[in-house]
Amino acid sequence: MAGVQWGLLWSPGAITVKTFFASPYINIVAANAVVLVLIVGCAQQPAPIEERSVAAQVRQQAAETSGVVEVFPLGGGEDGVLIERAREAEAQGALEQASILISQAIDLAPSDASHWQYLAEIELEQGQYSAAIDHARQSFELGPQMGQICARNWLTIQRANEGLRQSTAATQAGARAEECAVQSQPEY
Repeated sequence: MAGVQWGLLWSPGAITVKTFFASPYINIVAANAVVLVLIVGCAQQPAPIEERSVAAQVRQQAAETSGVVEVFPLGGGEDGVLIERAREAEAQGALEQASILISQAIDLAPSDASHWQYLAEIELEQGQYSAAIDHARQSFELGPQMGQICARNWLTIQRANEGLRQSTAATQAGARAEECAVQSQPEY
């Protein structure tokens, strides 16, 4: 092609072919087209909730319905490091590794309701419905029994019962999740 120059750019992990036109006007038009494509690509909405993992759906639904007051244990320590590593493993789809790391965190902090709930959510994701129900109930017993963690407990139990085709138990768990909402008290 007359008036077109080709270049090959290399950087770690990528090779890019660049086209340079002889006319600066064409280069500007091409650059604007690339910017437009990038903007449109970045403006996409997050995946609908149906396309997210079951655990992500439980977390999102609990966050939307649980109320305004949250009670969480103080973080830090070695168990917190293990939980952070578990979150990284989960994000990469390594659910078995996440489960192992969460179990190690539970060994260090067995009374932390959030660890038990996180394990239940990973088990739910893996289709281990009975274990998910047991661990979500353990979390409920240890936890504040209100707010987001409470809602996550019962939503996990609901989803696990749906997986087990226990519709009555699933409906009851869904009703319990709604009871976890913390209502703010009127100020006088």
